[in-house]
Amino acid sequence: MPQPLAMQFSPWSSPDAIQGEQEVAALASRALGSGGPVWLPVWALRWTHDRIHSRMIFGQGLHKDASIYELLHDLVSSRTSVKDIPPLAVVVDRGRLFSLSNRRLAALQMFQAVRRNEVIRVRCDVHAPDDAVAGPKYRAALTTSELLGNGLGVLLHRDRENAWHMGAPLFRTPGEWCSVGDEPGQAAAAPAPQATVVSLAPKAPGAEPPRPPVLGSGQTAAARPPPPRVSPIQAADHGGGVGRAPASKAPPPSTCTPPSSPATETG
Repeated sequence: MPQPLAMQFSPWSSPDAIQGEQEVAALASRALGSGGPVWLPVWALRWTHDRIHSRMIFGQGLHKDASIYELLHDLVSSRTSVKDIPPLAVVVDRGRLFSLSNRRLAALQMFQAVRRNEVIRVRCDVHAPDDAVAGPKYRAALTTSELLGNGLGVLLHRDRENAWHMGAPLFRTPGEWCSVGDEPGQAAAAPAPQATVVSLAPKAPGAEPPRPPVLGSGQTAAARPPPPRVSPIQAADHGGGVGRAPASKAPPPSTCTPPSSPATETG
C-alpha cells in the first residue's frame, strides 16, 4: 500500500527550502571579504564530512575529548548560549553553505531540532571555495554524498560504538557494555526449556503415566518456561525508563571491556 504523500515529504528538499537556502547563501556571499563573522541560520548549513567521530567527542581545542552531547545539553539547559560558540568556518559553494566545523554543527542541528519554534542562528566565518586558506581544507574535507543529501545528513565512523566524555563511557557502566552473547567470552543464551510430554495413549496394565514436575504454582514446565535472558540494556527498556537498569537489579559482570582511549578519527 503506497504511503500518503505527506509521509514521504522532506522539508529540506521542498522548493521553499531550496529557495530559502539559496537566498541565505546569496546573503552570505555578500559578506565575503568583510573580515567579520555573519549570523547564519543553522538549518541552512550542511556538513562537509560524510561521517564524524563515532564516540561523538571533540578532537581538539579547549573541548578536546569532551562530548558533543555535553554542548547540546548546555545549549538546551541555557548553561551556554549560541553567542558563546566560536564562529563556524563555512564555504559558500554553488548556492550551498558547507560547514568545516562538522562536530559543532552536529550539536547545533540537534539543538535546532528541539527548538523548532525559532530559528537558531550561529556566527560563521564565510569563505569562497578558492580561498587560499579555507579552499584546500574544504576540498579535502568534502566527503559527503548524494546518499546523505549532499551534506544534509551525517553518519558515524563506526557502528555500535558508545558515546564517550573525557576518556570514559558516557552512558553505560562496564556491566552494561554489551548484550549477552554479542562478544567472545559472553555467556551463551540458556537453552530452550523442554516440555514434559504426557502420553494420551491407553496405559498398559500396571504402568503409570509420566508425571510433570511440581513447580509449586500448579503450572507445568511447558506452561511456565523460565524467563528469557535479556541484556542489561534491554532490562532497562523493559522498565519503561531511559538509560541504565535500576540499582536494585545490577547487571552481571561483563567481559566486554571498552577500549582504554578513544580512537583517532577525522570529522
